Amino acid sequence: MSHLYFVTSKIALILNAIAIEKINISHLHADTTSVSVYGEYNIQEEGFIDIVREDHRNDLKQLKIGLGVNQEGIPVIGEPLSGNKDDKTWNFDFIKSLSSCIGEEVDLKSITYVADSALITEKNLAELKDMFFIFRFPATFKLKKQLVELAWRKDNWQDIGKLSDSKKAAEYRYQTFIRTIKDNKYYFVVVHSSNLDKRKQKAIDKNIDKLYKNLEKKVKALAKREFACIKGAKAEFSLFEKKHNNPFYPLTYEVIEITRAKKRQGKGRPSKDYIVSRNYPS
Repeated sequence: MSHLYFVTSKIALILNAIAIEKINISHLHADTTSVSVYGEYNIQEEGFIDIVREDHRNDLKQLKIGLGVNQEGIPVIGEPLSGNKDDKTWNFDFIKSLSSCIGEEVDLKSITYVADSALITEKNLAELKDMFFIFRFPATFKLKKQLVELAWRKDNWQDIGKLSDSKKAAEYRYQTFIRTIKDNKYYFVVVHSSNLDKRKQKAIDKNIDKLYKNLEKKVKALAKREFACIKGAKAEFSLFEKKHNNPFYPLTYEVIEITRAKKRQGKGRPSKDYIVSRNYPS
């Protein structure tokens, strides 16, 4: 039997060090990370975290650690978490506990809270109404797609340039928007990277090649089919074109009329007056 023990009280030692050394906390970067562990953990007591199996590794178990660091990476607040604690819930609990953890010496309005897209829920936004925060807007909000599409239509980009001296460094540009969510206004920045264009182009080329091979296979299968009349062939192609219409490979067709000889009655060579019959499609 293996056990894990954690000190779950507030990390007064770190906070005291921050106060004594007068460490600046203008930004607070918050996130969770998972830690894989081995062994059996049958802890059912209240106050203990739960060790759970990883989603993609049944042979491993995990716990999580929630951590907030300042702009220089100095830990400010940290806590052990159950392995199944989701980031959205943790962010909410973390934000609510900030004032009691940091103390009255630090004004929360002077701190910019930085987190990933897991921060953004309507519940968390309500809790953050008195703080500055930076986040990556999640695709779960329809507004994200609307802002990206609007940025392309406006084409009013402001250049940032490169953020490093590397020859392969991406060039960035941005556009800004103000939108309202639940009666609160938020400032949005749509950022474009030149490297993103290259990655997207590779993905597009790969998908176009895949489309061609799949379409070629289906076209060959359709070409082998026979129909009783021209009208039937045209109707089938119309359905095929509707199903496989695409902007890269336009579909055209030609109906070829096939004449077949009428089956003779009897055996032996045909008589001199035998005439080959032709079936003309309607």
